[in-house]
Amino acid sequence: EGWNLGTYTPNETAVGVYDGDVYNYVGPAEKALLTELYNLRVSKKEISKMSKPIKRIISINDLSTFGKCSQTVAVPVLSAMGIEVCPVITAYLSAHTAFDNPVITDMTESLDKCLSHLNTLKVESDCIFTGYVYTLPQFEFIKKYVMAKKAEGNFIFTDPVMADNGELYYPFDENTVKKMRELCLFSDVITPNFTEACLLAGLPVPESINEAQADYLIVRLNSLGINCKIIITGVPFYDGTKKI
Repeated sequence: EGWNLGTYTPNETAVGVYDGDVYNYVGPAEKALLTELYNLRVSKKEISKMSKPIKRIISINDLSTFGKCSQTVAVPVLSAMGIEVCPVITAYLSAHTAFDNPVITDMTESLDKCLSHLNTLKVESDCIFTGYVYTLPQFEFIKKYVMAKKAEGNFIFTDPVMADNGELYYPFDENTVKKMRELCLFSDVITPNFTEACLLAGLPVPESINEAQADYLIVRLNSLGINCKIIITGVPFYDGTKKI
């Protein structure tokens, strides 16, 4: 640990760098180990063809400097679970949209190039996670990528981030809802909050619902072609006596 093998080649005097000190001689046992490590080296092209040692998720979402959400949560949590996370950024925000007047940088051009480069590199993955999609063109780039990865057997997880508390986030509109609904058609799991689920189903957002209405919400989503597993969060359930 800590050794830089960049200057070492077999049959030469080994040079190792550790904590800034240069050692000009390595014993036979150490040299044998260095030679074995050298022989295990492969080219970048060969690396791209190697099987993944751990599960890999392509996380397509925004990045907010302030506010615990999106990539700043997904990357550390999934990494702690032993999953390799490859973040693809849809927008860069100074703070998430619950704060007033966030500065938002549109990453549409970068996103398209990033996904194209991943395809060029033939990056293998196990799951595609999508969240906050900032522009309508981004939906098309992401949908194309998701469809190709689903055909390869990837698990598609969609968090349709676009609204809460009965309202769409700025700058989204009905076109965003339509495009998000299309993206959900290719998903294995979606996790809308209550507002997002109602919007995806084309229903008004009530203050609370009962069990029969909750069942109808799922049926309505199914009727629109969203036949995956649906996990709805923040449901204002009314059991006849109180809101839960």
